[in-house]
Parts: sequence; C-alpha cells; structure tokens
Amino acid sequence: MKKTLSFLLSVLLLLAVLAPAALADVVWEPLENDFYKEHADEFSLCRERLILNGRDGTVTVYDKPDGKSLGTVSNGGKVNSEWIWKGSWYMIKNPFSDDWNDMAYVRGEDVVKAYDSDSFMAEYDAQIVSSNPPAKLTMPEGSDALCLYTYPGSGVVAQKFERDWLDGTTVTFNLLFKDEDGLTWGYIGYLYGMRDVWACLDDPTNEALPYKGRDTEVLDQLIPAAGESQAAASENTSESASENASESTSVGPKPSFQTEDKGGSLSPFALVAILVGAVVVVAAVLLVVLRRKNGRNAADRTDKT
Repeated sequence: MKKTLSFLLSVLLLLAVLAPAALADVVWEPLENDFYKEHADEFSLCRERLILNGRDGTVTVYDKPDGKSLGTVSNGGKVNSEWIWKGSWYMIKNPFSDDWNDMAYVRGEDVVKAYDSDSFMAEYDAQIVSSNPPAKLTMPEGSDALCLYTYPGSGVVAQKFERDWLDGTTVTFNLLFKDEDGLTWGYIGYLYGMRDVWACLDDPTNEALPYKGRDTEVLDQLIPAAGESQAAASENTSESASENASESTSVGPKPSFQTEDKGGSLSPFALVAILVGAVVVVAAVLLVVLRRKNGRNAADRTDKT
C-alpha cells in the first residue's frame, strides 16, 4: 500500500511539473548557429514577418552581425524572423542555402515589418470584442476545409485544415471582430502549429474572401527593387486576394458557430486539471485507507501486549 501511495504521489508531482511545459508554446532556438550560441543572452524572441527594403533596392545578407556578406537579395521579398540581436539585427533563414537550419542576418534598417495580426489588432482594438462564453465553431462531417486567414481582410489564407484532419475538434474564440461587410471573425492564438490567425465564422470554408487594403500604410514605405517602379513594388508585395488561386465552392454541410456554451471538447488545460484532480482524490483515499490500516495494526499490537 505504501508503495502504491508513493507511486501515485510521484505521478502527481510529475504532472504538476510537466503539465505547464507540455502546454506552453515551444520556443525554437537556432543552436546550430555559432553566433547565437556565443551570444544567446543578447537575443530577444521577436517572431516577425518582414519585408526586405534596402535603400538601394537590395538587401545584404550576412553570416553574422557585421560579418561576412553572403550576397544580396532584391527588395520586396518576405522573410520570417524568430530572433533579433540587440534590437538591430534580424536572424533569418539563409536564402542562399537549402538547409533549413542554416541561418543568416539582415540589418533592422533594411527591413519593414509586414502588416500582420498584431498590426491589425492594434489598429482595430476598439472594434475587437471579448466573447463570454467563447464562440464555438464546429466542422460537421462533409464540410470543406477550415480556412485560417492572417487577419480579417488580408485576402491571404495562412492555412487550411481539412475537416477530417480536425477530427471533429470544436474551435473556440475569445475575441471577435465584425468587418465592414458584416462578417464576424474569430481570433485564434494557437491551433496545431498556427499562431495569431483568424477564421471567418460566417463563411469559414471560403478561401477567397476579399483583400481590404489594410496594409497600405506599410506598402507606402516600400523602396522599389533595383529597376522596379514604386507602383510595381507595392503591387508585388501586397498580400492581395489574387495570391489565393481559385474561388472555393461550398459543398456539403455548412460549418456552424455559436456563442452559447453548450459543452464541446475539453481543452488541454481542462484535461490536465482533471487528471491531476483524479490523482489527488485517489491519493487522498489511499492515504485514509493506509492510516486506518495502520491504526488497526497498532490496536492489534496493543491488545496482544
């Protein structure tokens, strides 16, 4: 009995320690990059979508800050950066290498932050409302793929999740936004590897929702690539709806969303909480049983003496 109780208490302690780490978003570190390994404490996590925007129409890519030039790339290209060094050098994937772990660096002055979900939320903060209880979106059998956009009105689908892949998952939304066309959008902080994306709750399978030009202020900052006009630079860099090939046609049952709390699938946090609670209850019961058994044994020993 003592061994069983000790085991259950060990499991409880293990769950308490590992649960937060398991549920937290995993942070990738470029440990194969020599400069990062030597100066890791000088880097900050940024997770930015950047537009290359050098003064002369090109951007120089370096092997490390103020290091050797690896070559130049034309303005207008988009890159992702997870880390920034001392607030002035962005780490990006080396555009001249096929190795996804081969990282390089560009100056902060040679890029412009792309308009993204964070930009949208800052600009439209007054129109984004909390949903309590959370809105829920369910993908019934036979529905098309759920389309997740970079932000409402971007015209860009960041990811499509097939209904079968979601396997009946009920997606919940704590933040809602109603656009100029009367469509309601829900914000998703994280879903199966996708961060900071939006679903149109009124038309969640439509992959051709229109571009609304919310990023024009960013586009106006762009410097044309060498030999390119300003108009061409804006047109080529704009995340327009034309990037989303063809219009989708709805087939089968249409997904539905609701703002009433009618149950649904458990969140990972709720599941862990239930498991921990169950271990606590079992451990408490066993502890009571063990104490009673020890009490009886002590009484038996007293009687014998």
